[in-house]
Amino acid sequence: EQRKKDEEPKRLRRKKQAEDEEDQARLEGVVPSAPKPFKDTEYKKHYQMGALPNKWRVYKVVRNFLVTFYMAFEGKSVEEAKELADDFTDKLVNAEVEGLQNLDQSAKDELLKKPGFVLARCWSSIGKHEVCHREFCGLLNQGIRSDNENVIKEAVKLAATMNSFCVMERNTGAKEPPWPKEDKAENGQHAWQLWRGGLLPDDKLAWYQEHQDKDYRVNM
Repeated sequence: EQRKKDEEPKRLRRKKQAEDEEDQARLEGVVPSAPKPFKDTEYKKHYQMGALPNKWRVYKVVRNFLVTFYMAFEGKSVEEAKELADDFTDKLVNAEVEGLQNLDQSAKDELLKKPGFVLARCWSSIGKHEVCHREFCGLLNQGIRSDNENVIKEAVKLAATMNSFCVMERNTGAKEPPWPKEDKAENGQHAWQLWRGGLLPDDKLAWYQEHQDKDYRVNM
């Protein structure tokens, strides 16, 4: 019994060292990616349609993505990145969600078991990380745009999960989107037009203003 107690700290140290080595390995060879066609991107190479099976798997992949992100783009050490990722992931997944207050606890618990719902909460959260002052959706988009192999492996798992749960099928016979059939001046509605909003970092705005009415190519 005493021998087991003596061995436990060693076992925990070995486990922690293995986790650190795994995180560090994700960053080997991190370099800015050169422009390439979509078929040659790391995103295309690693993407597999298939949802993560449960909330806890989503939690782990969100956390792993953030670890690689902080190390690759914020220059954090393994330990710093883990601490930041654990804190932000916990806030994203466990934060009280507006609109659930009227549900009874059993219904709320059932929703929180669904990986698609949990990941949708992370994606749509307006909470900003205290270090980089950005929302999770912005971090994930940057990770995908970078096409960095070490970051993309985790990012595509999250993208595939959201696509599996949130994106309507586009095959023949799929349910048609709710197209507006008429113009309505009072709310800005236009017949047969749907709008999609987005955010653009301030430091990128000038480039798009300079290229108004011009054609340009993008990596993905």
